[in-house]
Amino acid sequence: MNANLASQGGLSMRNALGCAALACGLLALGGRPATAGGGYSPLTIAMHAENGSKLAGNATLTQDGGDSPQLTVTILYKDMAFIPETMYPAHIHAGTCANLDPKPAYALTSMNAGTSVTVLKTTTLVKLMEKPYAINVHDPRYPSRYISCGDIVAAQPAFTPRSGP
Repeated sequence: MNANLASQGGLSMRNALGCAALACGLLALGGRPATAGGGYSPLTIAMHAENGSKLAGNATLTQDGGDSPQLTVTILYKDMAFIPETMYPAHIHAGTCANLDPKPAYALTSMNAGTSVTVLKTTTLVKLMEKPYAINVHDPRYPSRYISCGDIVAAQPAFTPRSGP
């Protein structure tokens, strides 16, 4: 930073360093800002149907920033008919939906009636953002068959067309 900027009525060195520290902190969190409660903004990803299923919904990952950090993963499918009392295995796998490691990295609570809620104490949202991971829901009759998948990726800013020249 140019030292003359402070003397010309610009940012002070202390303010500039504070802004730089804040920017580095946000980058370390995958760009997900902290909330007033000490946690991080939830990340919602789309769960897409695969292999002829119609299972499309959302998964929300919510990081608690308390003394014992934990990550809550909630999978929800609305307006879908499910076979009563049928458990659909769900996991987080390394890789992407297009190129998945078949060995689960983290087990999630099996989905029942369109919902699964799991609290993970062995990973964080920041760790899951460091390399590609995906959430998969498996066919209850054929566990090696994936019926829904969502890539865990940071939300991308909306595209805004530029106006003017």
